[in-house]
Amino acid sequence: IEEGYTNPSPTFFTYVRRKLKLPVVHFFADLAKPFWRSISEQMADFSDLAVSTEGSSFSYSGPDNSRTMAGWTPAPSFAESPLEKDINVSLIGTLGPYYPYRQEAIDFLRNAGVKVTTGGGYNENYSESQDTYFDKLRRSKIVLNFSQAGNNILGSDGRAVHHVKGRVFEAIACNALLLESKNEVTSRWLKPSVEFVEFGSNADLLSKISHYITHHEERLAIAKNGHQRYLKDYAPQLFWDRVFNELSGV
Repeated sequence: IEEGYTNPSPTFFTYVRRKLKLPVVHFFADLAKPFWRSISEQMADFSDLAVSTEGSSFSYSGPDNSRTMAGWTPAPSFAESPLEKDINVSLIGTLGPYYPYRQEAIDFLRNAGVKVTTGGGYNENYSESQDTYFDKLRRSKIVLNFSQAGNNILGSDGRAVHHVKGRVFEAIACNALLLESKNEVTSRWLKPSVEFVEFGSNADLLSKISHYITHHEERLAIAKNGHQRYLKDYAPQLFWDRVFNELSGV
């Protein structure tokens, strides 16, 4: 690791591959953002396998012979251990100017009398631990998620970019009802109205929270479906089995 680097340098990865004869795998959690797509391009020559963990349609920008895997975000195994569901609604993630639509939705809900537990995310003053983050998810009856990649991130068609946040898989791992902003990506991984619930406007979000908080059996049934889908298709062991299968020919 070269002096001044906070992460291993390209020279380090070259050494690992050529001298130690070990495969190098890079994981990219946010290829929806141009910055991270640029990083993926820079690291293309130093990877045996590139894994996207955001479940989106964004491809890894490597050379023609690069090996890629479109994956998901596996939750830690303890996320499946139940806790008392004493939080009605939560959004555990970053708020603020980069995601103004999140804050607007939270303010709308709170003005309507809905108690929303927030926290987590990253800023210069605070970063929530993994244990605390997952404790809140495990205690939540409903977990909110917004699929938009960020403010002012637009696709080639000029529309907002959406991708599958890690919170999608983490919420269903924790046996919570996932309420997700309507988009074309999440439904490729989960069945709307069966394994999670979509919402459109803030008014629609409020209506669905009010419904599922009072209709317990419906909420529990969808949460159970989502959790069972997670165990069947997206559990951690399945993720790592797939990664090592992809590496088997390296």
